[in-house]
Amino acid sequence: MIVRRGDNTFFQIINDYAIHENVKEILRMTGFMGVIDCGHRNVDRALIHALVERWRPETHTFHLPFGEATVTLQDVNVLLGLPIEGDVVSGIDRKYKTHEKHLLFDLCHDLLGYRPLSSDIKAGRLKMTSLYNQLTLEVNANSFDACIIRARVIIMCLLGGSILPDTTTGYVPLIYLSNLENLSAGLSWGSAALACLYRNLCKAASRDAVEIAGPVYLLQLWAWERIMVVSPRLTGPPNMSHFAYGAR
Repeated sequence: MIVRRGDNTFFQIINDYAIHENVKEILRMTGFMGVIDCGHRNVDRALIHALVERWRPETHTFHLPFGEATVTLQDVNVLLGLPIEGDVVSGIDRKYKTHEKHLLFDLCHDLLGYRPLSSDIKAGRLKMTSLYNQLTLEVNANSFDACIIRARVIIMCLLGGSILPDTTTGYVPLIYLSNLENLSAGLSWGSAALACLYRNLCKAASRDAVEIAGPVYLLQLWAWERIMVVSPRLTGPPNMSHFAYGAR
C-alpha cells in the first residue's frame, strides 16, 4: 500500500531557514508548534499497512490480538499538542466560477501576504511549492502583522502536508485559510486531524484501496506509544523540553 505524505520538503526548508522566535510564539499560541517539534521521521509503511488491515470502519477501532484499540482525541492532543477544545473547523468547499477566481487570489493576498501565480491555484487548491517559496524569504520580525502572516503560511504547510493532507500531497485546499483569519479564535484542529485520520483509514480499508493519506505520522506515533513491541528503542534520554509528547 502506498503511504502518501507531503511534508518532506517543508521540514527541509525550515531546517535551512529557521523559524524566527516571534513566529514560534504565535505557533505555540495556536497549538501548531508541537507538530513542528515532532519533526520529520521516516514512515514505517509496513506498520501503517498492518494497522490498516486491522481497521474496522464499523467501529472505528483496530482489532488487535489483545483487543480493540483506537486513536482518541486525547492521543492527538498529547502526541501532537493540537488543541481539541473550541469551535469546529468548518467551511463551505465550493467551486469558483471563472469570474470569481479573483476572490481566491485576494484571500491569499490578505491572509498570506502575497498573490500567487495563476498557475498556483487549481480547483480551489493552492500549490504547496508556492507556500514553500515564501518560507525562504526573510520575515520582518519587528512587525507583529508580518509574523502573523508567516505563521499562517507555516500552518497552511502543516495542514497540507502533515495534519490534513490528501492524496495529491502537492496542494492544500484554500478552504482552510478562512479558518486562519483570526489565529486566536481557538479552533479544535485536533478534532479535524482525528476526523481526517478516521476517514482515510476507512477509505484505505476498502478492498480496492491502493493508498492511504491523512495524518499517517500521527498514527505511527500512536502505535509507537500504545504498542510497545513496535516502538523504536531510545538511544538516549528522551527530550523533555517539548510540550508535544510525540517530540520526546
